Amino acid sequence: MYHSSCLLLSSALHSKRQLSCRRAQDLPLLKKFIEMCTFLASVFKAETIPHSSPEIPAWASNFWAAQQASVTPFCIFQPRNAKEVVVVVLVSRKLGCSFAVKSGGHAAFAGASNVDGGITIDLARLDAIEITDDKKIAKVGAGNTWYRVYTSLEADQLAVIGGRVADIGVGGFTLGGGISFFSGSHGWGCDNVANYELVTAAGSILQVNQKFYPDLYWALRGGGSNVGVVTRFDLETFPQGSIWGGSRVYNATTYGSDLIKAFVDFGNNPDEHAATWLSFVKFQGATVMSILLMHATPAPNPPVFNAYKAIPSLTDTTKIRTLADLTLETNASNPKGRRQSYWMHTFKFNVQLIEFMTETYLEEVVPVESVSGLEYPLVLQFITKETLVKMQRNGGNATPLPKNADDGPFLIMQLCPMWLAQQDDEAVIGSIVGILDKVVGRAKETGMYRDADQEADMNYGSDYQDVLGSYGEDNYERLEKIAKRHDPMGVFQTLNKGYFKFGGPPKGSST
Repeated sequence: MYHSSCLLLSSALHSKRQLSCRRAQDLPLLKKFIEMCTFLASVFKAETIPHSSPEIPAWASNFWAAQQASVTPFCIFQPRNAKEVVVVVLVSRKLGCSFAVKSGGHAAFAGASNVDGGITIDLARLDAIEITDDKKIAKVGAGNTWYRVYTSLEADQLAVIGGRVADIGVGGFTLGGGISFFSGSHGWGCDNVANYELVTAAGSILQVNQKFYPDLYWALRGGGSNVGVVTRFDLETFPQGSIWGGSRVYNATTYGSDLIKAFVDFGNNPDEHAATWLSFVKFQGATVMSILLMHATPAPNPPVFNAYKAIPSLTDTTKIRTLADLTLETNASNPKGRRQSYWMHTFKFNVQLIEFMTETYLEEVVPVESVSGLEYPLVLQFITKETLVKMQRNGGNATPLPKNADDGPFLIMQLCPMWLAQQDDEAVIGSIVGILDKVVGRAKETGMYRDADQEADMNYGSDYQDVLGSYGEDNYERLEKIAKRHDPMGVFQTLNKGYFKFGGPPKGSST
């Protein structure tokens, strides 16, 4: 053990890969990581990847955002079951080693599910999918992606409430809330979890549900990774065959006003079995608008979308297809390997506010149009009254959305640019802040601003946004008390620092 530790220390000190704990003042911490990774490699050789391994580049390429892929963990641990997760959590706690937890790796900022100079726990091998005999529950390992889940359930004509993009991981999506194509009829992903298998900071493996550990059950429903590592989600299933869906692209200059009116009408008069979002993007000098359409029944052109059908489109991919197939289409607009940023805000809405959003967006994008590889969509989607009602099932969740559906509906405004070079980060982020500041100002002037909250789903939050802080004082305090009760040493606040924690945004202020 001593000989292997010395070799690992030499490798760490001479490797060309830059580890954050390599500074001279961090030598004691470096020795702890060496001790931990050496232990893991000796006991779980097949599950441990050291930082010097030639496997690292291929492994890192699986992250969606370039910021995440650029982070270098000291070693990677790929557990095969919950007991092995217990081991790595307990050893990390004992030695004081930082760690991150990766499900699908689809977060948009560095450190969210990968840790510089620490231990990244990659749940990819927790990929079992088991359907109970009565077909009512799908037991889904946290390392799965939604495409794999959907295709596994197709033979039984079943579905679960999950992500809308094929490569998104089950873990982060569900813990963050999780907007689905079926949210109008079933609520968010977190509202449809019957049971969580949870590894706590104390090393316990708990089955968390409404009956057992109801406080943890509530906290895991939109509260993120603040109380432990979820290794399995037991998801409620529902009957589902083929769907109708796809996207249509329009000339925004000619038909923008008509599209916005049709979109707002859907938000105020939705079909609970339908879903849509509206995207604006400048492409090759032209401004285009794209509508994503989905209906849970396999019938072409359902009446709820008649207003869109009446508007001439440039392209149209709508057809009868499987749910999994639609997620492959949306996945194509989420390429890996670029720098990414997600920002969001929720508002009340009307046609005038959305028109102001688009005008502001088009103005603020101009100064950054020359940024290399820039694609910069503005995406709008609704939280309907029907969704708010369904979110109260199973005891409600930890998100800040109101319990009274009549307070809705709401609009999520999301800015999600992607670009190539780190040198352009400041310019791109600055343009996002400029857009949001102006839209928030107009919303306040016109009564469209939500007084209490900024974010409703941490899956779309920025590392500059205090997502948990926007959950409202009552929810925040309740979440923090539950976390302290089950993790009094603060393991999941001090050692597992990634993603959204208590005490402010991951990256500080954007101003």
